[in-house]
Amino acid sequence: MTMEKGMSSGEGLPSRSSQVSAVKTTAKELETKQSHKEKRGGFVLVHAGAGYHSESKAKEYKHVCKRACQKDSPFTNAGMGSNLNLLGEIECDASIMDGKSLNFGAVGALSGIKNPVSVANRLLCEGQKGKLSAGRIPPCFLVGEGAYRWAVDHGIPSCPPSIMTTKVMAAYLCIKQRNCLKTYTT
Repeated sequence: MTMEKGMSSGEGLPSRSSQVSAVKTTAKELETKQSHKEKRGGFVLVHAGAGYHSESKAKEYKHVCKRACQKDSPFTNAGMGSNLNLLGEIECDASIMDGKSLNFGAVGALSGIKNPVSVANRLLCEGQKGKLSAGRIPPCFLVGEGAYRWAVDHGIPSCPPSIMTTKVMAAYLCIKQRNCLKTYTT
């Protein structure tokens, strides 16, 4: 059993003057942080997809990033030109956030939509409109078939997988024929 040492009357308690200076420092820090927030601008982050990216295509990647988020480019493996999962299907993830309100929209494992970020953006916009009927809160993150159905129901056009896969499908089929690819169905 251990006993804690008791505190003597003058030990460990902050003085009134140190409390006041701590409050002043905190107020100054808060004021500085708020002024920095007001000066902050936005930014766009373009993720070119996970995986191997050839150094020889660096110039093309930079060009794609400059053209921004919703352009169709087979040079990235996000959206159009995506890598395939083990079943030979494209499933994309995308998210977008409003830095001021901190509201966001996101999709995961989404197939059949050329630009998944357009669905994430629509989720964000719909969410900022407020509550739905019966006081329901609008979704901010949808996945799989539910994300696809929501997108189509909200006017975002679907597309056939053949448009999305470009050269990746040929490589996938070649690997699959060599029996090097283990799938969840075997």
